[in-house]
Parts: sequence; structure tokens; C-alpha cells
Amino acid sequence: MGDSTYRTLCRSSRRPPIDSISYINEPGTGLTVYANTHDPAGKTHYYQWTYVETYEYHSWYFSSIRYVPVDSVAERDTPIQVCYLSIPSTDILIGSSAALSSDVISMAPLEMIPEYSVKLGVEYSTLVTQTALTKDAYTYWQNMRANSEQLGSIFGPQPFQVNGNFHSASNPNETVIGYLSVTTAQRKRIFITGAKINWQLLPPPCVLDTANTVSPVPPRKLSSWTSDPNFILIAVYRPGIYLGTYGGCGDCRFDGGALAKPSFWP
Repeated sequence: MGDSTYRTLCRSSRRPPIDSISYINEPGTGLTVYANTHDPAGKTHYYQWTYVETYEYHSWYFSSIRYVPVDSVAERDTPIQVCYLSIPSTDILIGSSAALSSDVISMAPLEMIPEYSVKLGVEYSTLVTQTALTKDAYTYWQNMRANSEQLGSIFGPQPFQVNGNFHSASNPNETVIGYLSVTTAQRKRIFITGAKINWQLLPPPCVLDTANTVSPVPPRKLSSWTSDPNFILIAVYRPGIYLGTYGGCGDCRFDGGALAKPSFWP
């Protein structure tokens, strides 16, 4: 086991439910997603969340044609305007009800989507996973969060070594970072449709270019266009003259997504 090996599980047999995943859209700021949960038995008190967000987004222009060497075009067989992208959470998201009169977590913030983000331009979904923590595990993650997310100023906390429950069997002095535990996770998914919350998108800086196979106006042949790997043909302007654009403006895959619709998508 090498230095700074991360092993991250949670030790608990309790399975508190996720009551709901809610959100608030604040114009001028963005949309925040929250988790709400409770333990009817009042025995959990310490919680952790992760999530995987998935969203549908579209290229600004629809590409109906593709380049065929040399200096010719054909209808595009597979549309390249609609993509889906999934991103796992990276922040340490924990909450505690230990100081409260009841074991209830209300409106624990999970993620904030800034105003005009493409994530909410069409359809957005987040799958939230909740696990119960022991007090020791909660303290470990609390220290990890302080060490990794709350530094950066002379008045902030100073870095310190965070000890979990991992140890090297061959070298007691070796530093091993992580916390071993076992739990059964609770999951809940929500969908948010951009149109239903009046989400606004800013027009991207997309440009149109022209090329032709007859009289160049401007003097740019299809073959010289397609030498640029970011170039995307989008349509026929008139016979022998074509319109094109670049990168994600014409092919959504340039922005990291995939064309295949997820099985859970509506």
C-alpha cells in the first residue's frame, strides 16, 4: 500500500431514507440543489452525499451534411447536435444533526449551478447517493474537507495530517490516508427541465463560414476548410456553396459529451 492511498467507504448498517432532493432557482445567482433526510429512529445523526449529474445539451447549429473527399458533400447519417454528459461530484458533502433536537437534515446544499450554465439549457438530472456515517467517520471527512477545501488564506486553517483507520501491515510508520467502512446506500434521482424554470442561455461565440466548389467567394475551397480539425459543415447555402462552423458550435461532442442517450433519460 503506497503513501497517501485513499480508501473511502462508510461504516454503518443503518439506512436512513432520502426524503427528497429539492432545488431553488435564484435569478442573478443560479440554481442550488439540496438534500433532505431524516432517521425516524433518531440514531444516525451523521450523513454523507455524493452525486452524478447528467445533462443534455445541443450544439448551436444543426449539421445536416458531411464532407466527402475530395470537395464533395453528403447527407449526414448520424445527427451530431444532441449530446449527454455525466460528471461525478468531487466535493466532500457531509451533514450532522447531532446538535439538533431531532435527527433531521433539511436543505443540505449539494451543488450550485451558476446562472446561464449550459447544464440547465435543456434537461438536467442528478442522482444523489446518501450514506450514514459513524461519528469517527464524520470527523475524518470533516477534517479532510478542512484540509482540502477551506485553505487558501492566512486566516484560514493550516494544513494538518488527517488520520483514518487504515494502517500499513508492513510499515507502521507509513502514512496511509483513508477510512474503511461498510454501508448500504440510499439513492434518489431528480430531473429539472430548463424550459419549466425559464432558464436562460447566453448565445455562444459561434461564427458561420462559407466555402464552395465553384467560384470561391470568399476564396476558400472545401478541401482547405476540412484541413482544420475543428471545422464542421452544417448546410448547403445554395448549389455549390456551403455553410460551416467550428467545434462545439456544430458538433456537440467537442464539448465532452456523447451522442448515446442514457437509459434513464426521459
